[in-house]
Amino acid sequence: LVLAKHYRIPVRIVHCHQNIRVKSKASRLIQWICAGIAKWYATDWWACGRDAGICLFGKRAMEKGSIHILNNAIDLAEFDYDANVRKAFRNRYDLEGKIVVGMVGRFTKQKNHQKLIQVFQQFHEGCPESVLLLIGEGECREQIQDQVKRMGMGDDVILAGASNEVSSFLQAMDLFVLPSIFEGLPIVLIEAQCTGLPCVVSGSVTDEVDVCGLISFVDLSAPDDEWVKNMMDSISKSGSRTSRRRQLEQAGYDIDAEAKKLEEWYVSQGSRICHMEDLRRNHVTAEKAE
Repeated sequence: LVLAKHYRIPVRIVHCHQNIRVKSKASRLIQWICAGIAKWYATDWWACGRDAGICLFGKRAMEKGSIHILNNAIDLAEFDYDANVRKAFRNRYDLEGKIVVGMVGRFTKQKNHQKLIQVFQQFHEGCPESVLLLIGEGECREQIQDQVKRMGMGDDVILAGASNEVSSFLQAMDLFVLPSIFEGLPIVLIEAQCTGLPCVVSGSVTDEVDVCGLISFVDLSAPDDEWVKNMMDSISKSGSRTSRRRQLEQAGYDIDAEAKKLEEWYVSQGSRICHMEDLRRNHVTAEKAE
């Protein structure tokens, strides 16, 4: 950003995707310095959602309308609920008759798989026909595998690895759980909602993600039995599975519509860039004349 300004790049965008509340004084200082640089040297402030925007640019900037929100949109057609896909995928993984609790995400500290395994063990005690389905890879995978073995849950936890069939996995699930330590506005929760899947997530996730009324929020510090209760309630209240594609379209999460909006914004900057170039040329000409 500093170099871009130095070389007079006319449009400099900072796009915030996280809502991180750091705890240590050193981390807070670094975040404050980086945020200051980002705000000072950027010409345009963007964010994936309200809370992410406030985290980096501040509440006043959000209230003044200085932050451009670009939704984490998805291909809604791909994640439209399909009962036939659900049945086929459950058959493939021998999940018929099972309550499938799942999560899609990288095996990193942020996603907090350790908490999920811990909570699921207690959930499984009250619901023996349940299984946990984990999609993803990452540096913490071996650690989670060891945890599963130590807890004697090898037959009840499926680590399916990375996949390009995320939509089908979401269709096969009965509940999505995301106990993340920090997040912005997770795309995977938009995808899960499109398939009509109820979700239980940590309070670190922004409440603006609950577009379809399918998401239950639980404080990360809450005891495991509170998580389990929310999981049980979410499944029992979910009723028949239906697509929520229309709701997400109306809320601005259709990738085609958001891509068009982004394209129009970029095109609109053409006149702005030309105007700034004219000003720069006039300034250079004036300096030479002096």
